Amino acid sequence: MWHRTLPSGQNILDDLKHFAPYGLPIQITEYDTDARFSDEDDARFLDEFLTAWFSHPLTDGFIMWGFQDALIWNGNAPLFRDDWSLKPSGKVWMDLVFGKWWTEETGRTGEDGVFDIRGFLGTYDVEVRHGGLRAVRTVELPKEGEKITVRFDASSEKEDSATHLASSNPYRTGKLPAHLTPKEQAGASTSRTVSAKEGDGAWAMVASSQGQDFFLRFDTGELARDSVAKAVLTFQASEALPGPIRVQFYILSHRFVPQGREAGLDWKPVDLAAGRTPGRDRETGEYRLGDAAVIYLGEQTLEKIQPGTPIRFSAPELARALQASSSKGVTVIISPIGSGLKLAGPEDATRQPTLELKLRKP
Repeated sequence: MWHRTLPSGQNILDDLKHFAPYGLPIQITEYDTDARFSDEDDARFLDEFLTAWFSHPLTDGFIMWGFQDALIWNGNAPLFRDDWSLKPSGKVWMDLVFGKWWTEETGRTGEDGVFDIRGFLGTYDVEVRHGGLRAVRTVELPKEGEKITVRFDASSEKEDSATHLASSNPYRTGKLPAHLTPKEQAGASTSRTVSAKEGDGAWAMVASSQGQDFFLRFDTGELARDSVAKAVLTFQASEALPGPIRVQFYILSHRFVPQGREAGLDWKPVDLAAGRTPGRDRETGEYRLGDAAVIYLGEQTLEKIQPGTPIRFSAPELARALQASSSKGVTVIISPIGSGLKLAGPEDATRQPTLELKLRKP
């Protein structure tokens, strides 16, 4: 499913509804996401995708095309980074598969000896204790349910001589490898903040069919000798934001950064989304015009915000575009979906937009 922006859980349900009339089991067999999206976008997408997928009665499989960055074709795996530290999307996977969708119940039977539970499908260890004895059964819970009878006999263990049965959940028992925290890459690193540049139309608000798009010009000419490891865009609202609003981020790179079929060349994001852009290469599907490209970075939902509250956005593509454009500078495009967002501009010295950069020396 190739989308300019990450689809929602509702998009996934719509696709499943399309195939449901065939009545066949459905699997996802090559799950991954493009490296241009941020960790936060990947986590949100996996949460919505997996929840929608798990909710449908015809789905019976979910296969990742790779789960660690160093062992996947595009370098952007769903679960682990190169150093095996857990990504935000990896935490979503663990919390859903080994948390929310994992049944563990404890209770007493009624006087009739019956204990009823409603659980997720799969393999269960059922442990029963009574009269100083302990019995364990391993059973499968199918869609139609299962009635299990446990009887105590001479082979039952004495309770005081038995170790309490621990959960077989690998996420909770330490059977999965310990999660590492991200490590700093080798080599000297420095940090720097670059402010938005005024003049020559660098700071601009452009009307679109969805409201106002904001164009922020950053001079990155001094970065040519350094490697940009990470970049964070920070800006503030000039007026209170009463409710949630979706915001898309683009960057006008003045040296082409090949990122496949999602690049475009029009300064209006609404035209980018509609595919109304010049310069498309028939062989590669990439958009380019000279040494410039407009590249989609990702999307973020802003909640209720007060003026002066820093809003931060980061994406791997932002750092790559800054690196490629270091000698000529870049323009970041902030495109709210609908009206309501007003930015504090470069003329406000205390609240002007900035790029916070982490640099590595060559």
